[in-house]
Amino acid sequence: MGNKSRVTGRKFNRQDPNGRRHGPQKKKTIYKNAIEKVLNENNDWLSAEEISWKANKHISTFWTQLNTYSVSALLRPYVKNGLVNSRKIGFNTPKTYKRTGITVSVE
Repeated sequence: MGNKSRVTGRKFNRQDPNGRRHGPQKKKTIYKNAIEKVLNENNDWLSAEEISWKANKHISTFWTQLNTYSVSALLRPYVKNGLVNSRKIGFNTPKTYKRTGITVSVE
């Protein structure tokens, strides 16, 4: 009886668990997609500040905008998996990021 309403006896219209869920995507997914768009469009080295500035164009203004700390945190798994390269040239310079030959995609 778990699939039917106790009151009306009609079967519930459930979502398909294999397909995409209804409603908006999670913020973390939107942020990752925005960063990936920026990295896939540019082939040169970009700092976290440049990435956040360009990625915020893909994010609603009603949401919290990306900053350098959040961009760095979201890029750490990509650097670890070898999808994004990072480098730090000098002591007082920010870390810069560049995608590898592999196209970055959502995990």
